[in-house]
Amino acid sequence: IAVGMATDIPPHNLGEIAAACVLLLDQPDSDLNALCEIIPAPDYPSGAEIITPREELRKLYQTGNGGVRLRARFERENGDVVITALPHQVSGARIMEQIAAQMRDKKLP
Repeated sequence: IAVGMATDIPPHNLGEIAAACVLLLDQPDSDLNALCEIIPAPDYPSGAEIITPREELRKLYQTGNGGVRLRARFERENGDVVITALPHQVSGARIMEQIAAQMRDKKLP
């Protein structure tokens, strides 16, 4: 009989994780504050901006429960909005569908 477990561990920067491991090897009594100095937040490959407050991230690391909120990055070019990064696991095609629907409904110019 096997037991299956589901987990959603966000990706992290490997260099930060290695530095935290070295810290724990050198100073086994290091606390969460010391680790959060090295690993401030997850590191998503999409380049989206993490908007979760630092205190909530600390609580996430402390308890193992919680979530990380991300938002897209964008730039303005010649009066247009150009999305340069989407949050992790957000579909660009789905965003385009939503924009098209809002344009059809006259909610966007």
